Amino acid sequence: MSSTEIPTFDFRQAVARQFAGRPTLRQVTGEQLLQVMLAELPWLADVTPALTTAEPLMLDSPAPDTPYWATQPMLDRVLQALLDPKPLSIEPLADGRHFNLAVTAAYRFAGSHSEFDTRQLTGLSRALNELVAHLPQRFAEAKLISSAHWPSNRWTPADRNRGRRAGAAPS
Repeated sequence: MSSTEIPTFDFRQAVARQFAGRPTLRQVTGEQLLQVMLAELPWLADVTPALTTAEPLMLDSPAPDTPYWATQPMLDRVLQALLDPKPLSIEPLADGRHFNLAVTAAYRFAGSHSEFDTRQLTGLSRALNELVAHLPQRFAEAKLISSAHWPSNRWTPADRNRGRRAGAAPS
């Protein structure tokens, strides 16, 4: 008599397969942040190659009490703001120093030939704080969309009504 092996069910692997095609918080935030940045800073549309996510955006922040700047991905700063009880501020410091936007080495601002070029930022705090306030909802909505729509058809705010029951009020 030959014994046949019956594979055991791996619950973790089954769950991982179910969610593998769904967006991560970082992906949703990257796309939502890019939309906000393009609306607030239309000149970002001229970056080459064209931006498809906010991943290449870098934030140069003036370090308080020092003459230096700290650099970090803009996307990371927005994700950190989700955890911070204080509103995100990208406004000039009292000493007159501004926050600056840069792009990673593979990208260039229009007319720029150096990977070290930056652009001064002002007036973005309100839009970024609105984004931060809405990110949990946007992420939940993106998770509900069929994995067939992610990542080949990127999630956008227009997708909010997809799959909604007939007659249900929009959120």
